[in-house]
Amino acid sequence: MVNAVYGMAKTFMAPALLHAAAFDKNLEGVVLLEPYTSYRSIVTSLYYKPQFMYSTVARAIGNYDLPYLAASLAPRPLLIINPTDGNGNLLEDPATEDLSVIRQGYATHAGKLLHITTGQPQQAISGILDQWITQNESK
Repeated sequence: MVNAVYGMAKTFMAPALLHAAAFDKNLEGVVLLEPYTSYRSIVTSLYYKPQFMYSTVARAIGNYDLPYLAASLAPRPLLIINPTDGNGNLLEDPATEDLSVIRQGYATHAGKLLHITTGQPQQAISGILDQWITQNESK
């Protein structure tokens, strides 16, 4: 028996999942692995990762950006592992402007359902996912 449906996406597929989850409430939780944090992070990077362009939305900046879309998922659980900048470099400081927008959105609705973790080695990700799913299934 299925108790919950979660969505998981990695790198340049993360924006597609954020858009899908924003419109489909059947996705009860979202996991983003190494997502770039915003369209703004691509535009403001002198050198950006070209693969990221496939998952951008034309003219989105000025209307919305990914952190606001992620914040709109509250109160559903959201796990972000190893967020990156527009060039695919792991963010060392989890207090970036983009992540702060997401935290603010969740603080009002469901602060305990947002988990952002940075600097995780690949071998630790499976354990993080297991713990997150177990924690959210008990709610």
